[in-house]
Parts: sequence; structure tokens; C-alpha cells
Amino acid sequence: MTTNYARHFSPLKTSQDQPIPGREKDMVANRAGGFGFTLAPWKQAERFLILGTEGGTYYASEREMTVENASIIKRLAEDEKSGLDLIDLIVQMRKENRAPKVDPLLFALAVCSAFGAKQVRIAVGKALLEVAWTGTQLFQFVHYLRGLRGLGVTASKAIAGWYSKDLGDLGLQVAKYRSRFGYTHRDLIRLVHPKPTSAAHADLFGRIARDDYRGPHDGPGMKYLNCLEALQEADTAAKVLHAINTYRPPWELVPTEWLKDARVAKALLQIMPVGATIRQLGRYSALGFIGPLSDTEELIINRLQEHAILSAKIHPLQILTALKTYEQGKGDRGSLTWKPNERIVSHLDRAFGLAFKNVQPTEKYIYLGIDVSGSMTGGSVCGVRSLTPRVGAAAMALVTARTEPNCHVAAFAGEMVPVRIHSRSSIDSVIRETDRLPFGSTDCSLPMRDAIENRMFVEVFVIYTDNETWYGQIHPVQALREYRRKCNGNARLVVVGMTSTGYTIADPNDPNMLDVVGFDTSTPNVISAFAKT
Repeated sequence: MTTNYARHFSPLKTSQDQPIPGREKDMVANRAGGFGFTLAPWKQAERFLILGTEGGTYYASEREMTVENASIIKRLAEDEKSGLDLIDLIVQMRKENRAPKVDPLLFALAVCSAFGAKQVRIAVGKALLEVAWTGTQLFQFVHYLRGLRGLGVTASKAIAGWYSKDLGDLGLQVAKYRSRFGYTHRDLIRLVHPKPTSAAHADLFGRIARDDYRGPHDGPGMKYLNCLEALQEADTAAKVLHAINTYRPPWELVPTEWLKDARVAKALLQIMPVGATIRQLGRYSALGFIGPLSDTEELIINRLQEHAILSAKIHPLQILTALKTYEQGKGDRGSLTWKPNERIVSHLDRAFGLAFKNVQPTEKYIYLGIDVSGSMTGGSVCGVRSLTPRVGAAAMALVTARTEPNCHVAAFAGEMVPVRIHSRSSIDSVIRETDRLPFGSTDCSLPMRDAIENRMFVEVFVIYTDNETWYGQIHPVQALREYRRKCNGNARLVVVGMTSTGYTIADPNDPNMLDVVGFDTSTPNVISAFAKT
């Protein structure tokens, strides 16, 4: 009897619980016990900035994931060149609305400020103005920084520089976000002593330091402080409405007791921006203001058009979260309940895809493989409760499925799993479909093996996964190369990472493999561009 020694040591077919022979230095054990390729520090940093680590994953706690990713950020920041490049990336992500949440960006800035090279720490000052748009985000940055090392001279200058912003915007931030994370503007003004750039700034700084905003505010943009005073003194709905019509304030300035008044609520909705509107849908429905064919319903639908979504820089995940919450008829917290308006639900579903900007079809033959294994049910995407990596992957895959005319969608775990997702599917149906699927092991080689077995012509495999593959008798990259030998020598692979792990199933040495990040708004267009080249 002949012994097949090659089955124990073959670069063509290797069990996923072992590294590929000859690639041992490039591979690392993942948390599930399989082996994947080591993710470059820049790519891991990119995953963290977009996905964060809130909620952890199926295999790792939030603390473990945060320590791992923070160490990568710290190492990049300690080198002047890579640290400055990292800050540029953080600013770019903020400007281009690529990240669902600002929290990881602010934390990374705080790490750069605490541990970065000298020029990196200085660069944080300018970046802070471009990343921390609101008073809350400034307080959050300070909270992170003081938890890491405390405020030094450079960090204090960065915080002081934030208060040099346009007086109108500054007045809004002071009125709207008076305290967060245990800090007030009075605390920070007294702590960092910002230098006023105008007499109006000096006057405002004095009022903040004294915590006394009484009296007229005549400087440009100081209307919000006047509005705050008027609203706090108002004792009738008529006075509240007068203040709203005069100053057009954000809803957060209105005292809570007036928000349930029908006249006040409708007046605020008329001037409410898109982001606040979708977050307040449940409350307005609970108050009975969004009836079928009502003027309020029409107003909200008009706000969910493409031009409004893109100009307001609403991230797709914000819309998906609002859709999931609104459609279930109750909030994740509290006792508020409502009856969802079906037209609003339909337009939220449509707005989710619109928020990814103008995704152009490639006309390529695409195989969308969605990892629905047990590990994809653990943790949450970007800290959004009830949005598991499995549901998030299916929702993102739907964007491509709706765009591409030649697209096959399949799900897999330890074996191929029947799934009904197609171009006409709604987000709701996709969520229900993925939620009902059983748990299973993870074998990311299955999409390529399925295509080989069924003689499919595939130009691009797109796999949505947490990269915790371990179950199969062949690595995904080996399965792809087998597919190239047998079916299409030019087939490509795109791996869409759904968690902030430090490994990938994509071979970094293969130019026809690409690693991207889930819920990065640029991902669908990056996939499209890669497929076309």
C-alpha cells in the first residue's frame, strides 16, 4: 500500500489548521484555531478606524480586541512618518464619511497625542478641529486622552485650538453640548486657557469661565445662546414656538417637557436635519404624527432622497440602525412603542443603498459568498446592538447584489447554506433570512470549491467574513488557485473584513487578491474598481 505523504505537506492543499508550507512566516494562527495571513499594520489600523472593537467578537473580548488594535496604532504613531500618515488617514476618513462612528477616530487621535513622535503630537492639534466636529466629540477626545496619559503642553494647545473655531459654530457647540463625559466647557476653558482670536471670542470665553450666559449675545452666530436663554425662560408653548421660529435651533436645545407637545414637535421637524430626523422616527410615530399620506410622512420621505442623504453625509450604518429600530416598533431601551409607517420603512431601505454613493456596475460575473458561521453571530458591527457581523455582511452584500446584473449570492459555514438573497430583496428580508440560519463551523474555501464543482464562470469572488476560518482541508487561497487552474485563470478575490482582527484569508503577495473593510462607504466602489482593472 502506497503512503500519500503529500497530504501532510503540500503547498497545493493544506488543512486550514496548519500554515501553508513555505508560507509559515506570512501566516498566523487565528482565534478559532485556523491559520490566516498576517494583516499589515496599516490594514489592521484601517479596520479598527472603521469597525472599532465595541462589543468584541465571538472569540475575543472587547478589551482584548482594543488592546491589540491600540498597540498597532501606538506603534504607527511612535514613528514620525507613519504617525503623520496615520493622522492624514484619520482626517480623510472623517471628511469622506467612511467610518460609521467617530469614536475609533477620536481614540486613535488620543493615542497619537499620548504616545506619538513630537511632530505627530503637534499634528494632532490641527487634526482635532477636522475630526471633533462637536462639543461632545471634544469632550470624548479629552476623556480618552486623560485615560491614556493625561494632558501635556501639546495636547492642551490642541484643545485650546479647538476653541478658535468660527464663532457661530462655537456658539452652537457651547449651547447644544454643555457637558459630556464628566466635563463642561467651563472645565476645559479653565484647564487649557485658549487665547481669544477676537473680542467676541474673549467675551464668550469669559461667559463660559463664569458659567453665566445671561445678557445679549451680539457677536455673529451667537443666536443659539440667546435661543437657549429664551427657551429656558419660556413658560408657554407659544413662547417656545416663537423661539423656534426666530432662532431655528437644534431640537436638543428645547427643554424635554416641551418635546411631547404636538405643535412644538411639528415645528422642530420642519427644520430638523436628515440625521436627527431618522433618529427621531420612532418618537414621532409614537406621538401619532406620521400617519399614512400625511404631510409629515411626505416631509420625511423627501428628506430621504439621494441628494439629501449624500449632502448630509449620512453613513449607511446609521440608516440601517434606524431601519432596524424603527421597523421593530420599539426602542432597544425604554418603553416607547409605535406602529411603523410602511412607506417610511420602504424609503429607509432604499436610502441604505443610496448612502454608499453612486456604485457603478462592473458587468463582471461575481460570486458573493457570505460567511454565516457561528463566529459571525458573536459581537456586533461598530457596537450597534443586534447587528451581528453575519447580518451586517448580508446587508452589505445586498448593495452589490442590487447593482450587479451578473451576480450569484451564496452563504456558507462548514458547508454551503441555502439562502434567498437577490437583487430584489429588501434589507428586512435579508435580516430575517440570515437570522434564521443555524450556526456552523467556518470554511472560507467553500465558495471557490462550490464554483469548481458546479463549473461556474466567476471573474471576482467577494467574501464577507471575520476571517476566523479553520474547518476545511484546503486553504481559501489554495482553493482559488485550483479554481484558476480548472475554470478561469484570471479570477480575483476580494475579502471584506467584518471585524477588527489582525489576519485575513487574502494572500498579500497576490496582486489579484484584495482586502477591504466592511461598512467603509468606499468599499463597494473599491470592489467595483478592482473588478474592472
